[in-house]
Amino acid sequence: MLGAEPLGIAIAPIRHRTFVRTTDAVVVVDWDPLAIRATLALASGVKDGIAYDAQYGVAYASAGDGTLAVITTPRADMPAITQTIALGVTPGALAVDERSHRVLALSGSSVVVVSGNTRRVEATLPLPGPAWGVAANAATGRAFVAGDGAGPRDSAYVRIYDLDSLREVTTIGVSHATSLALDQEQNFLYLAEPSTAAHYGRITVVDARLADASTFVSFAVDGMTAIAVDSTHSRIYYGQQNGELRLGGIRPGFVAPSDFSVSMRLGAPARVLAADARTRRLFAGLASGALVLLEDRFPG
Repeated sequence: MLGAEPLGIAIAPIRHRTFVRTTDAVVVVDWDPLAIRATLALASGVKDGIAYDAQYGVAYASAGDGTLAVITTPRADMPAITQTIALGVTPGALAVDERSHRVLALSGSSVVVVSGNTRRVEATLPLPGPAWGVAANAATGRAFVAGDGAGPRDSAYVRIYDLDSLREVTTIGVSHATSLALDQEQNFLYLAEPSTAAHYGRITVVDARLADASTFVSFAVDGMTAIAVDSTHSRIYYGQQNGELRLGGIRPGFVAPSDFSVSMRLGAPARVLAADARTRRLFAGLASGALVLLEDRFPG
């Protein structure tokens, strides 16, 4: 359906639309019915290089040529790339702060901050080591950047920034992870840690309310590939390398899973996941290039 393996995903709940970043395009998918609205050619895709500002109705996509594509809907409800912002560096994962409308673009061991109003680079923030994931919580004015240590003896980390001052709040040492999801209501950050020969995959939970040490929750899973959270309904979703999707419950206000857990076969590993709490829908972009829409009708 997508034409290529998905690298990143962002949803537009009000428009009932999903943006999927692939290796060579941004695929825009309408929900009702599920159908491709537009395929916007954009080479050099990067992991998690897509983000959406619901207040402005604007999507942003990273490109490996050092640019940030701006996607709007100029006419006839048809999305289009209407501007390209030169960053001067190669951008990676993206996040949007819907309060300030700033775009946070990872680039190596730094965060490039772009104003969604002026469409210009505002600042570049240093990091302890190469970063791979970023999320923003407009309600609390905090940004979370996950990365690996600069050297073999340095810990992986989560750095928290204040989105108003763009200053560091704290940096927390964590285990190496490969994907993340932010619970904006509880202000918890979930990090999916891959399986190793010594243990199954684990989920690291960072309690950003306290900016304290991480809590580790073990899950008997086969190599987590993606993770998403629906905090409204206390749900956590994670894909596995064997093609399974697991759905679990989260106890509100507590960093531990509930006893509720189910799994289903998708046919291919989920590379990206996004949950919409309003409709209780989950979008899974698979390694096969398919986009799967699931409805969570379980009680809770």
